[in-house]
Amino acid sequence: MISHSNLEENMGKLIFLGCLLLTLITVNAFTQRPYVQMTPPAKKVVTAKATATNQQLATKLTKEFNQYHANAVKTTVATEVYDEQSKTNRAGVALPHQEVAVLVTDKKARQIVKEAQKAVEGYTATPEQRRLILGIQAKVSKAAKKLKGVDTISFGYQKSKQHQEIIASSTRQQDLIEPISLETD
Repeated sequence: MISHSNLEENMGKLIFLGCLLLTLITVNAFTQRPYVQMTPPAKKVVTAKATATNQQLATKLTKEFNQYHANAVKTTVATEVYDEQSKTNRAGVALPHQEVAVLVTDKKARQIVKEAQKAVEGYTATPEQRRLILGIQAKVSKAAKKLKGVDTISFGYQKSKQHQEIIASSTRQQDLIEPISLETD
């Protein structure tokens, strides 16, 4: 037979575990990057090459991010991107847009960015780590103001062969990943 005090103690533990689980689910929901896969049209609309604006932005961002460490990043322009930023035509067919993608390729730089991002997400970031991530987000946001249409700029690193961790992503009109603040949470 369970005594009244044991029952209260077990209920207290159960309530605590429920609150902990709810907190973990909430944190996970806010740290996941949404990804919506759009189905490309059966008849492809081909954007033969990157626009001059996007090529210039890619070159500029490469120079900016490689300023202190040569070959820290590699920048590419994808011309056939179908995602949640894609517009649709009158027939409801998704139209591609372009994405300037900046990926950290240097092993040491990738480790620094990865640790800073994890610390920010885990609410344990030092002021230097917060400034690093905020600086990346600010550069991406500023450069994105020069984009046309719904083209995007993203900054991240390769997490695995098929997945990238995106730290900053912006269009001309909005930051797709909300910039962090310098204040600790």
